[in-house]
Amino acid sequence: MKPQPAPDGFDRGRTTVSDTVVRKVAARAATEVEQATGASRRWFGIPVGRVPEASPARVDVEVDGDVATVHVAMSVQWPASVREVSRRVRSHVTEELSRQTGLTVAEVDIDVTALVTPAGETAPRVV
Repeated sequence: MKPQPAPDGFDRGRTTVSDTVVRKVAARAATEVEQATGASRRWFGIPVGRVPEASPARVDVEVDGDVATVHVAMSVQWPASVREVSRRVRSHVTEELSRQTGLTVAEVDIDVTALVTPAGETAPRVV
């Protein structure tokens, strides 16, 4: 027997995506961008240790209905352009969240916490 479609005006249900899922999708999308990598761990605001090359970005999200606001903390591989890598991350995070969750992304704020060499070490300081 074939299921009957719901009569007009009846709700078929809804899908809710948890903030945890949104956060994980955004973190994955951020580090899929070439020359973007995760953020170092911090202890009272001070970076601790090296940034593992495969580590995810740190992400916080606020979801209000079907609109998400995203905050990404990440590192950029030195000597890449921080502005260019950030632009690509912002665009990719927006596209992936929209595609995978159906949410509208209002804003993607990015904090670049470090410049790192491809080996995961902090880039040399320029004095």
